[in-house]
Amino acid sequence: MARRRRSDRVEKPGDHLAEKLRLLRQERRMTLVQLSKRAGVSVSFLSQLERGTNQASIETLRRIVQALEVPLFHVFLDEHEDPLVVRRAERKRMAFPGSEAEYELISPDLKRRMELVLISLQPGRSTFKAAFSHPGEECDYVLAGTVRFEIGGRAEVLQEGDAIYFDCGIPHRFVNVGGVQAVLVAAVTPPTF
Repeated sequence: MARRRRSDRVEKPGDHLAEKLRLLRQERRMTLVQLSKRAGVSVSFLSQLERGTNQASIETLRRIVQALEVPLFHVFLDEHEDPLVVRRAERKRMAFPGSEAEYELISPDLKRRMELVLISLQPGRSTFKAAFSHPGEECDYVLAGTVRFEIGGRAEVLQEGDAIYFDCGIPHRFVNVGGVQAVLVAAVTPPTF
């Protein structure tokens, strides 16, 4: 059996994330030890993550990117282009570990002061099992379906045409409580995903 050359390597799904995290750390001239202290995770875990041999929960990944001072979705996107128009067929699809929602970036990239995300939720599904918070403000507009927004200790049920605006520092999550797919547009500033 012939040995596989490095250039013949098959790329695994986590390779892009691993490479992006390593490059971001190196661009900031941070060692694994420095990033470990800032993010509150072990050096060995970071090393495994950068090699693509381990995965991080969404909360752990959020701590790492906050320590690197970049929005979370920045590590998932390939930013070789600087588009002005985003065609429907060219939207960047994104996935959060642990999320049951489907995300599509509507804004061209995450280099702006605001991000627009199209979120789709199947009946009975939620954005996350547990509520979480992040910096910024968010406005969500329900395009279709019925969605329960759980923000802090408050729950609001919104239907098609309804909108909600809130401080993202309050732990939050969304649940599709209707019988059809729910679709909403989220505007978040500053970009934090």
